Order: sequence, then structure tokens, then C-alpha cells
Amino acid sequence: MVEVALRYGASRQSVSTWKARYEREGLPALEERSRRPHHSPHQLAGVNAVEFDTVLAVSGVRNVLPRAQRIKMGVVHAGQLAHVWADEHSVHILIGGQLIRTLPSGLSTEDIRELRLRGAVPAGPPPADLAAHPNRPDPAGSRTAP
Repeated sequence: MVEVALRYGASRQSVSTWKARYEREGLPALEERSRRPHHSPHQLAGVNAVEFDTVLAVSGVRNVLPRAQRIKMGVVHAGQLAHVWADEHSVHILIGGQLIRTLPSGLSTEDIRELRLRGAVPAGPPPADLAAHPNRPDPAGSRTAP
């Protein structure tokens, strides 16, 4: 097997894998295969996520998208600049870089698309991921949207 690997410029492990596939499945097993993983748990969260900065209303209520999702933040946060991270699964509200609230999202893929049209930008990792990885730079932008 070492001679075959050297002859074709492949690793011994690759030749061994090809041989096992051939023995198991025949010639079709040697056709080119995708290297894409079958499962990527981090890809599901935030695939269509957006983020934007907004000032919370005097009432303390934030309409992420008026017909789709309203968030009561309380008058204690009224007038403060908040950073919103949202996708179809969750909405995170940060004030001063601190995660203040996380709640289930009422947004659809179409709602996310509308937020993008209103100026929201593609999001980095969810804020929960930032807490788990404190050395990762904060992807929060400074654009104001919806």
C-alpha cells in the first residue's frame, strides 16, 4: 500500500480508505465525493441572522418588526442605545455590550429579509457564543436600522 501511495502522490491513509470503499461498494465508490460535513450544528443558528443598533422607545418597548415581534424592555432602558441580534429562532438585546434579554423569535425568513432591506447587516455569532468565547472579537456594528 505504501508503494501505491508514493506512486500516485497520495497518503497511505487515503489509499487505505479508497481500498476499503472499493471492496465494500465496487467501482462507483471511487468517484469524487463531497467533503462537506453531513451535520454542522453551528450552521443552524444564525444562518439568516441580522444585527442592528436602535434606540429604545420612551415606553421601553422595541418593535423589532411591528407586525412580527414586540419586546418590552421596561422604562428603565428607555432612550438607551440597544444592539439587536435576531434570527428565526431567537432575539438577543444587548445594551452597553451586556446581554440584557434573550427571547424566542417571532420572525420568519421573510421578516429577516425585510430587516436587511431596512439596513440590518448580516450577523456574527449569537451573543451567547460570544460569552462562551470571550477572546473572540465583538462583531457588533454601529449601523442604525429598523
